[in-house]
Amino acid sequence: MIESLLLFSTGLIGLLSIIQIFMRSKANFNSNIYLIIIFGIIIMRFLVIGFFSLFDVNKLNEILDRYNNFLIAVIPLTFLYFKNLVLSKGKFVVDGLIHFVVPFLFIVTDFLDDKGFVEIRYKNIIFLCFFLIYIIFYLILDFMILQKRIWSKKSAIRFINDQNQLISKWTHYLFILLLLMAIRLMISIFLEVTSNHYDYGKSNLWIAALIWLSVFLRLLIFPEILSGYLYFSVKKNEVTSAYASKVIWKKDIEDEIINIQDLKLQNKIQDLIPGYMILLDNLKHNSTLFKDPKISLGDLAYKINIPKSHLTFLFKYYAHISFSEFKKLIRVEQALQLIESGYLKQTTFNSLAKDVGFISYNTFFTSFKEIVGITPQEFYTSYQIHQRSTSK
Repeated sequence: MIESLLLFSTGLIGLLSIIQIFMRSKANFNSNIYLIIIFGIIIMRFLVIGFFSLFDVNKLNEILDRYNNFLIAVIPLTFLYFKNLVLSKGKFVVDGLIHFVVPFLFIVTDFLDDKGFVEIRYKNIIFLCFFLIYIIFYLILDFMILQKRIWSKKSAIRFINDQNQLISKWTHYLFILLLLMAIRLMISIFLEVTSNHYDYGKSNLWIAALIWLSVFLRLLIFPEILSGYLYFSVKKNEVTSAYASKVIWKKDIEDEIINIQDLKLQNKIQDLIPGYMILLDNLKHNSTLFKDPKISLGDLAYKINIPKSHLTFLFKYYAHISFSEFKKLIRVEQALQLIESGYLKQTTFNSLAKDVGFISYNTFFTSFKEIVGITPQEFYTSYQIHQRSTSK
């Protein structure tokens, strides 16, 4: 009875998480639609088993005999959720339906065998082997896409990186729990087939209930997960100061200076270094010098009246990044400021790229994604969503 109440209660809490998803689905619809279906299948299973195990076990077995195989759809659904979480698009991708071909054939084959239209020898053994291989195959796919596209995703912008980390922790958590549930389910099915006693995967179902309960509660506590990479959990003015958290300068020289000329120069300009850092930081926010796509370190030194050797020394020993990377940072930050000012309402991304100093859109696209963590289009979409949400 306690197990039945646990299952039913988990289903009810799961319904609350479904409501939460619907409330936030617009920001990341393409991923959330799969999460809704996954939760729907799991919740219905818990509610049905929890309710009928208390009042009518025979009816429960009849229902599970007919519909238990639909649980197989959860396996590709989890992969599609992870895959579309990466895409961060606002519309449904039809080609994802190909992943449901195998589950559909599995369900149809089982139905035809039950009705006597076909006869499958050693059906239980064959189905067990298939199910085990199928689960393992998709767990590997899940791990590969998470490792490559989500767990390694980083950004130089603090609030975007915070969201990246939140999603990374969420997917780590979810994948580990899915792995545990898959192991429980595989063991349960194996024991059923080998003992020739079938209870439709109900053995030790309380373990799965506790796992899913933790998933539902985590989602209710951290609903921003549902908005994917398009979520802005910061104040508006953080967009214009997005690189405040980007550490460019070192406090002290980390590598030993061996070059004699550099040692002499260090002794000469030691006291000037902090001032140079402040000057370059001010240029980073207030100068149009870097709109020139051909500007070199020598050109910059001439414009700000500092010897080139001093700037070369500064970037060589006191900077975490090269001068080339420094230029990219400034140009991308200026692009963010222009996006915030409404620049793209009247012109294109290509014009934006050239206006901030990139030679072509391709170099702008690559640099923007490298620094921000998402594409210019995704950032602009994110910013529009943020603007609409804060204006309400």
